[in-house]
Amino acid sequence: MRTIRKKRSQEDPKRIDPETILREAKNVDFRQKSLADEFKFKYNQHLLGRMDISNYDGNILHSLAASKDPDWTDDKMGTFLDWLLKDYSGLLEKTDRRGYSPLHYVLLNNRHAFVSAVLSYPDLKSLGPILNLTCNDGNNLHIAIERENMKMLERAISVAETKEILMFCSASDQGGYSVKGCYPGDQEKCIKIGGATSTGEKLPWVHEKSYNFLLPRKKIPFTNADGSMFTESGSSVATAAPSGLAGLLIICSRVLDQGSDRFFRNRRNMMAAFTTLSMNNEKFPKVNHIFNQMFKKLLLADVPEHGRSKRFIY
Repeated sequence: MRTIRKKRSQEDPKRIDPETILREAKNVDFRQKSLADEFKFKYNQHLLGRMDISNYDGNILHSLAASKDPDWTDDKMGTFLDWLLKDYSGLLEKTDRRGYSPLHYVLLNNRHAFVSAVLSYPDLKSLGPILNLTCNDGNNLHIAIERENMKMLERAISVAETKEILMFCSASDQGGYSVKGCYPGDQEKCIKIGGATSTGEKLPWVHEKSYNFLLPRKKIPFTNADGSMFTESGSSVATAAPSGLAGLLIICSRVLDQGSDRFFRNRRNMMAAFTTLSMNNEKFPKVNHIFNQMFKKLLLADVPEHGRSKRFIY
């Protein structure tokens, strides 16, 4: 019986030792395109395969996170990660057999250069899932806060603002007279949302100076897939509402500005829009009035009076 031997490029990605690849990567200058392309040609299938594998011995980022080789200087590590994340950022989301992601290890071992390179990478858009990965020591976000006294989280928030990623957070609900701070709202880089009744009255446990805007958070109606109704309450509900409103404004701006949404991705511009929607300085956006009543009125503006009663708008 004839046996067909697989070529190295066709091997199961799990069979190639990440440590071996890391040792080779250490000797490659990834700033030189020809050398980087040669490395990619050799290990592309392995790296792509590892993005589909969890609960194994880990991938090359796990090896780099655990490496104590002094040759992996901060500069070399940053250059390598900048190259690697361009096509293989999914490796950050994979866990080993212990349930740890690469970022878990670097946070637990204070590998600042690794963390800095990840947070600074300009095209990384899946930071949320990475921060929420959970191991026995907690998720990446909790570890960053506990280990670095929130410096890592502050860095992540600053990077998000630089990338014009809008962030909403709950205002303090520790009591109307509480002077305790609320994180991350105190950093003034998020839009702070306080809970209110359905008519816009601030709830008594929300501090007067802790919020930018008020949104309903009690008994908010939702519709199930079968058409039945249910309600939800809580600060997370109030925070979700402005996120949806911001998304609506961004979509509207794309329609009006030939596909561009840059204006409303700026936090100050979005807050100015919320203020305009609130009217009378109440900090409670009149969403129904603007996007329901006025919108329908505008749609009917060109319809003759005698024909408006026949026109039904959902």
